[in-house]
Amino acid sequence: MDSETIAALKNPSRTLPEINKTMRTSIDVYLALYNTSQDVYKRTRKAMERRNPPVEIHSLHIVKKTIQELAGVRAIETDMCINSCLAYTGPFLSLEACTICGEPRYEESASQKRIAGQRFCTIPLGPQLQAMYRSPESANRMHYRAHKTRGILEQLEKKQGRNQSI
Repeated sequence: MDSETIAALKNPSRTLPEINKTMRTSIDVYLALYNTSQDVYKRTRKAMERRNPPVEIHSLHIVKKTIQELAGVRAIETDMCINSCLAYTGPFLSLEACTICGEPRYEESASQKRIAGQRFCTIPLGPQLQAMYRSPESANRMHYRAHKTRGILEQLEKKQGRNQSI
């Protein structure tokens, strides 16, 4: 995990963030087009900006970053073997090839940039729970079992009190 992700996990936001109309519209468009390509979002954004008056829509990068900040949840991407033999994490972090199948970790590119052959995402549970606790309604729903158990115990105590007095 990078230092920013660790800091966010250790110090979660305790309030719900405010978003302006432009960002709200941008997020709505992004969510409506979620299962489409990035190009579709970009073309939709350009079409809306050509209107008179133009409808301002943020770039895809800004929208994704804002959603990540709003949710408080960050995906952790990790290199892995192209055959899914192992993840390059922990004791395997510095390996250049898979110890099981021998496949190289990185693909060759024309720009000499090292690109992992395959990656996977992990979404840690901690930030998801922290994000749910930021909303009073969601936090209350997370205590459903505790509230129900307390109510049942109170009912049992009342019944036991009545049985003892008979």
